[in-house]
Amino acid sequence: MGFKPDNKQLSEWYLLLSQQLDAGITLSQAIQLTDTISGQNRADLVTHLDEGMDPAEVFERYAPWMPPTDRKLIAAANASGKLPEVLTNLSIRRTAMHENIQRAISSCIYPIVVVHMAALVTPIFTLIDFTTHTGSLTFHPDRYLASVSTALGITWALIIAAGAMLKQNNPRALSLFPIIRHYSVLQSIADFSSLLSSFLKAGVTVDIAWMEAGTVSRDKALADYADKIALEAREGTPPSKMLNPKASPLPPEFISLYVSGEQTGQLDKNLDLLARLFQEKANLKLKQASEWYPIMIFLCVAVYVGFGLVRFYTQYLDLLMSIIRPGHRVGM
Repeated sequence: MGFKPDNKQLSEWYLLLSQQLDAGITLSQAIQLTDTISGQNRADLVTHLDEGMDPAEVFERYAPWMPPTDRKLIAAANASGKLPEVLTNLSIRRTAMHENIQRAISSCIYPIVVVHMAALVTPIFTLIDFTTHTGSLTFHPDRYLASVSTALGITWALIIAAGAMLKQNNPRALSLFPIIRHYSVLQSIADFSSLLSSFLKAGVTVDIAWMEAGTVSRDKALADYADKIALEAREGTPPSKMLNPKASPLPPEFISLYVSGEQTGQLDKNLDLLARLFQEKANLKLKQASEWYPIMIFLCVAVYVGFGLVRFYTQYLDLLMSIIRPGHRVGM
C-alpha cells in the first residue's frame, strides 16, 4: 500500500507551504523545503514542477496520496494566485478533522475497556455449579473460554456493525444514534461551508464551487441540493435567488448569511463565519455523544454483571437452603 498521510501531517504540510509561499519562494522550492511529507513523494512533485508541467496536472498525476478535494482546491488556487490563503484554510480544515477523530477515539477507549473487563469477569460466575440435591460445588473451567469468546464476539460484532453504519453516513442508520445523527448533519454543513468558501477563494466560478462542495458532502440531501443550485447558477441565476428555507436542507442561518454575503460582496467571510459556527455546534454534539454513550454502555454492562451476580447468589442460596431444608428451592 502506498504512502497516505493522515490529517495531522497534511495540516502541517499545508501550513508550512503557505508560510513559504508568503515568504516569496516558488511552489517547487516550498515543497522541497517542507519535510512533513516523505522525501520521495516531494521529489516527484518538485521534479515535474521544475520541468514546467502545469501544477494541476502534477498534483493530479503524482500526488494520489492527497485527498481529491484538496488537489482540486490547490490547482484552482494556484491558477488564481490565491494559493497561500487556500493552503491556510486547508490546514485549518485538516486540523479540525484530526481533532474530531481524536475525540471520537478517546471517547471510545473507556467504554471498550469496561466491556472487555465485564466479558472477562462475569463468566467467572459460570465456573461454579451448585448441585442442590447433593449439597456440593462443581467447578467447570471449560465454560469460561466459551463464555468469554461469546461475549467478546457479540461485542466486536456490534462495534463493527455500528462503525460500518456510521461510516456510510446513511440517515436511516444514523437515526439509531440520535446525538451522532445531529452531529453528522452539523458537521456536513460546516464542511460544506468551509469547502464552498475555499473554492470561491481559489477563484472558481460559483456554479463549480457549489458543485464541488456538494460532491464531497457526506449528506446526500445536501449534495443533491448543491447540484441543483449549481445547474441553475450555470444558467446565470444567483444561488441567493434559489435558497428557499422551506425546501432547503440548509438551515435558515446559512441562507441568511449567504444572501447577505452575496449582496454585500463579503460572501467568503460569511461562509468562513458559517463554517466556524457549525463546527462549534458539531463539536458540542460530539462532546455530548462522548459523555452519554459511555454512560449508556456502562449501564448495559452493569445490568449484565448484576444479572450474573444475582444468578450466582440465587444458586448459592439454593444450595444453603437444600442443606438446611431438603427439598426447598429459591432458584430463578
